[in-house]
Amino acid sequence: MEVAVRYFSRGGHVKQMAEAIARGAGVEAISVDDPRAALDTPVDLLFIGGALYGFRLDQAIYDFVEALDPEMVTNRAICFGSSYLTRRPIYILQDILKQKGITISPQAAYARNKPKELLLDSLAYFAETEINRDPDLDRLPPIQYMIRAEKRKKEEQEAREAAEAAALVAEAEAEAEQEEDELEADGLPEATEEVAADMGETVAEEAEEE
Repeated sequence: MEVAVRYFSRGGHVKQMAEAIARGAGVEAISVDDPRAALDTPVDLLFIGGALYGFRLDQAIYDFVEALDPEMVTNRAICFGSSYLTRRPIYILQDILKQKGITISPQAAYARNKPKELLLDSLAYFAETEINRDPDLDRLPPIQYMIRAEKRKKEEQEAREAAEAAALVAEAEAEAEQEEDELEADGLPEATEEVAADMGETVAEEAEEE
């Protein structure tokens, strides 16, 4: 899945959120006022974030969305933001993206003022799970989704470990069978029988001597 993270931040709070999300997504977070911000190739998932400045987003966000070709976001956009009291930056972002005809994810990430370390760690995980999101879980509230996603992740890990264990057993059995075939090809079973016969004769001779 192709992913992009775009944001605008004056005080650094949204930048911290963007970098945490980018870390989880395995991409670089780029500010919308950066010359590299424009999407030249389609992405499946766009994370976009901003904050309130005088009850509105910075003009740089509006300009970025205005120039954004909806066909460059093939799946959905996920909004994130920071403010002192409300989730208004997220609502504004979702509204202007919808006006562009871009599909909006029901999931979003919000921080009240400066994000704490725990939230930043959660955002990295949030990005990772969103990339691998099961559309059937979209109807769930965020907390229930995270719980369900974690459970599914654990089940998938257990399944991978079981498959790896089964592969190791199969490999060991194949090696043992190959060794048996090689021993038979070398005539060692017959030699072993001859040795056993010789040992039997030696034991019998020793018994006669006694």
